[in-house]
Amino acid sequence: MNRLRESGSSSSAERWLLAAAYRLANQPDAAASLVRREPVDVVDGVTNEYTFGSELRERAVMLMALALMGRDDDAAKVVDAISADLADARWHNTQAVAFALVSVARWAQAEPPEPYSVDYSTGGTGTT
Repeated sequence: MNRLRESGSSSSAERWLLAAAYRLANQPDAAASLVRREPVDVVDGVTNEYTFGSELRERAVMLMALALMGRDDDAAKVVDAISADLADARWHNTQAVAFALVSVARWAQAEPPEPYSVDYSTGGTGTT
């Protein structure tokens, strides 16, 4: 991982994925330094046509790293973008959809659920 980090010739998605690996290896400072100057957005049309890369997959990789690093506000914005991508009528390759679903699921598990209550009634009697 250190050789990859020091090479300096990696794409944005590669840096986000490497940052996630460093965070999993319990090296949060190395993870943060890798993506300190990276924008938390994917520039449209910057994917490599010779791979299965896509804007959706790059957002999913970014979300995975953001969730591991505890950057909740940025992660929520990326989740919104992923949701919009999945909700539109465009075709997405299987790899991109899989990365998106896994990263959103991991993000959802990382977020503690907020307390809630439910009001309902049956037969004219209400309860909470």
